[in-house]
Amino acid sequence: MANTKSVDLGPRQRLLEVAAKLFADRGLDGTSVRDIAKESGLNLSLVSYYFGGKEGLYLELIRSFALNIATELERVILLFEGEEPSSGTIKKFLSALVEAYSEIRSSHPQIGKILQRERVAGLPHACEIYEKTFAPVAEALVQQIVKAQKKGFVRKDINPLLIVIFLQESIIGFHNLMECPLQMTQSPLVKTKNFKDFQNQLVNIFLNGILV
Repeated sequence: MANTKSVDLGPRQRLLEVAAKLFADRGLDGTSVRDIAKESGLNLSLVSYYFGGKEGLYLELIRSFALNIATELERVILLFEGEEPSSGTIKKFLSALVEAYSEIRSSHPQIGKILQRERVAGLPHACEIYEKTFAPVAEALVQQIVKAQKKGFVRKDINPLLIVIFLQESIIGFHNLMECPLQMTQSPLVKTKNFKDFQNQLVNIFLNGILV
């Protein structure tokens, strides 16, 4: 049987697939256009043709991933936008957000690794992408929390933006850690393959805390 893994990919998508692997393994500076062309089996001029160069290809990977996440989170926000705040709807809202973000992140480990390295470096290449894609979604999430605060279902002494940031960082941090070969990540307590359990645990901790 023929290998169909990349047969059906057009050259642009093939370049993105190969670049994601190389950038994740070697970083932007450690990957050359020649490396990408050789690994993809395509002419190196196509990198400039489709993306304007290596950095353009790198940014397109991050942009596509960010837009994917933003689109999914916006979908969740729209689902609950008309809902009257209550303890039940808040739990469903947070659960849906965590599930959407977590599923995308777990489905694209290479892009997640690239984005994490970019974040640690202070977003030298992707700051504009963050501002254009994540900032509007974060603001929409904040407004949902503020609405719940006004209705008395979320404590008013808690900063709504920090809720969004802490929730996002918990998801990102969990997936980054699970990709590390640590004894802790192999523990049955973590259930590394059961992302639904992680999602439920995260929502439970955020809503109910840890004290009895």
